[in-house]
Amino acid sequence: MICIAGPVRTLPLMNSIADLLKGAGWPATVHATDGGDLLKAPELSQARVLVCIMIPCGAREMAAMPALQAIVSPLLGCDW
Repeated sequence: MICIAGPVRTLPLMNSIADLLKGAGWPATVHATDGGDLLKAPELSQARVLVCIMIPCGAREMAAMPALQAIVSPLLGCDW
């Protein structure tokens, strides 16, 4: 599963990424939070790929994702 997470203001971007992934046959979920707590995403433990938009992902969050294979930052190099 691909988990896409970020603040509520990025919901249009996250939804468009999820729609493109789903259209290509990849399971994807969106988790919008303004609290910045990635651990509140219910599907996090099943994530194989995390698309992380303007939300921190450290050792604690990665430990909660035993199937994690990749973290993608679509805004790499951009100032938030």
